[in-house]
Amino acid sequence: MPIVSTAKYIAESTRRRLNYILCCALIVFVKTQFNHLLEKMQHKIFITLAACAFDTD
Repeated sequence: MPIVSTAKYIAESTRRRLNYILCCALIVFVKTQFNHLLEKMQHKIFITLAACAFDTD
């Protein structure tokens, strides 16, 4: 029985580690993509925000 529980523990910790690595990779990817998008769309976003801020209707 200890072998089975050890295998389960290793599988679980490996799965957790994989999830953690995937989450980190996803966050880094999203951040870089988002920064790239922000650089491209910064002026449009600013103009839109300014229009919304000054739109009193």
